[in-house]
Amino acid sequence: MGKGRRAREERLSAKEATPELYVRDNGKKTKREFPWLTISVCAILLVVVGFLAWNLIEATGIINRSTVAVESDNYKINKNELKVYEFQATNYYSQQLYTEYFYYQYGMMQDTYGVTKTYSSAEQYASAMVQQYRSLGILEDQAYAYAREYLAFCEGSQVEKLANDKTYSLNSEEIKTQVDDYIDQLKEAASSAKLTLGGYISECMGDGVWESDVRSAMAKYFLSVTFSADLGEDISNKVTLEEITDYRDEHKGNFPFLKKH
Repeated sequence: MGKGRRAREERLSAKEATPELYVRDNGKKTKREFPWLTISVCAILLVVVGFLAWNLIEATGIINRSTVAVESDNYKINKNELKVYEFQATNYYSQQLYTEYFYYQYGMMQDTYGVTKTYSSAEQYASAMVQQYRSLGILEDQAYAYAREYLAFCEGSQVEKLANDKTYSLNSEEIKTQVDDYIDQLKEAASSAKLTLGGYISECMGDGVWESDVRSAMAKYFLSVTFSADLGEDISNKVTLEEITDYRDEHKGNFPFLKKH
């Protein structure tokens, strides 16, 4: 084998064994190291751009708005609307915790865990416990429970014929007025907090939740509340107190916890 051929093979072997690029510059052969730095910078830029794009998508709420959380035959609740109900759950538990703190403070309940020593105010106690409830998923679970309850009554409003002969609809003037009143309450709260309505909604219900999401969620809520109230009245009108008493007396075994006065 000639020396020239052997030299060419050695050069080829060298190029295959090392991650180097060989280029020609003015007829002379030079070598350049693999551009690891350039690739690393590009990769970092792609990650940053992806992160910013994801945050933008989250801020618009597109994904949650298009994701169904709970649905029935005729109604759906998406994940942004579920956040509205989670806000309801937050208010519900906050009120309960406020009351609980005062019960501990004034000796109406035994403060076994030293709540009044650990927390200096009802607000501090309620805030800390609500955060704990959120981390444990309790608020989200309650929001799902609300959603299922609301949809059950919404469905009922479409199939039950009550004595009032009312037509129940999300677009009825009655429901629209109730939703408008609720939005006005949020506007007042936002003004007190020196925030815009959109900023207040995002602060309380999460990024990506818009006024339109609140209106949609609350329309279903008010439809369910309106129908359930009318249903209760309809039932009470059909059954007299005397009939209830007679039924209880005839089925005493089913009501051991009741006493007749």
